[in-house]
Amino acid sequence: MTEVALPYNLEAEEHVVGACIWYQAARETVAEILEPRQLHSTTLARILQACLQAHDQGHDVDPLILAEQLDPEAGARMRALAAGMYVQGNVAHHARIVRDHWTRRELIRVGQNIARTGWEPPDPLDDALAQAEEAVYDLTTQREAGELRHVAETTDATFALLDRPGGEITGTPTGLSDLDRATAGLQPGNLIVLAARPGMGKSALALQAALENAIHARTAAIFTLEMSAEEINQRALARISQVPLMRIRTRNGLTPLDRRALQRARGHYDTSSLYIDDTVSARVTDIRARARRLKARRPDLALVIVDYLQLMIHDGRSENRNVEVAAMSRGLKLLARELDVPVMALSQLNRAVEYRSDPTPKLSDLRETGAIEQDADMVLFIHRETKDDQEVTKLTIAKHRNGPTDSIPLTWIPALATFSNHAEGH
Repeated sequence: MTEVALPYNLEAEEHVVGACIWYQAARETVAEILEPRQLHSTTLARILQACLQAHDQGHDVDPLILAEQLDPEAGARMRALAAGMYVQGNVAHHARIVRDHWTRRELIRVGQNIARTGWEPPDPLDDALAQAEEAVYDLTTQREAGELRHVAETTDATFALLDRPGGEITGTPTGLSDLDRATAGLQPGNLIVLAARPGMGKSALALQAALENAIHARTAAIFTLEMSAEEINQRALARISQVPLMRIRTRNGLTPLDRRALQRARGHYDTSSLYIDDTVSARVTDIRARARRLKARRPDLALVIVDYLQLMIHDGRSENRNVEVAAMSRGLKLLARELDVPVMALSQLNRAVEYRSDPTPKLSDLRETGAIEQDADMVLFIHRETKDDQEVTKLTIAKHRNGPTDSIPLTWIPALATFSNHAEGH
């Protein structure tokens, strides 16, 4: 079988490198578009690397001196290029041609790797699918080159938001009006960390926010590593039907009225836009891949919930759990930015908070790493003043990147495993 040559454009590569040898402006332009590794010719790549490195260090590029510092092949090629004539005005166009050919070569490489994995898949097969999707996605994101833009190029989007109907809530609502007023809703692209000690109602509050959106035709997704889909369904039906959760779980004392209420609740729940993934051993790459697919199917995705952060599995290998949790936290923040939706990550608090005279959690109580605090746009704590006070709960906004911090009283309704605004609960 005849081997097909990989796509590349040698003339474009030579033009880019030749212009970078002579012109500082060309080096600045090319550095924003290309990396030396993206050239097909390894010799030209070494020359470009040397030119850009000298530029970064504030040195002039003297082709005669630089050629002497390179290996003989690259040095001879650089001297030959320096004798040519190159126009810096169209170097950006040529750089994009080189980058496009690199993208095509990478697409071929990724495709070949996917085909090879198909013939000899790792165990389990889901890993192969996740790796394939991640490889293709990485290729698309590498193609998106960032750039500095003048503010005038960005204000159209800002004023387009101002032209939309106003109100107190500009983001995703949670169903708790006091919280929504304090935050204007959960904002797109934000990572919201909801933290508490066990048994304080983290999962309940997250589910409440998901239902608030899913019942009202806004898609929400829950990745639950702690509870099964059946447990979530029971909690959701209890909240919608107002039938006590314990009756639903034990089926003890269910009245005909309860059963009718549950059937009505099921009608609302089944037609909602809630999606649940209860895979126990989920990694950040798994969650990102599944959330991307859901966003492609349901562009109205309004909220992604991960319950909870410390139960996730790290993609790589690390002997330091703090490093692993930091990587997972960063991955969820990138997911929020990528999908332009709020991502709510539930987190545990350190046990030390239970032994302090003041039980109010602090940001330093976030378990295992300070990276969670750094990555989060908002940090919410659920706590109670005393262990015996099972009714009035405080929701503290401990960090709010785009607004004030606050402390919001909520009423915990144990029978339904849900919260209400404090005034409503009384």
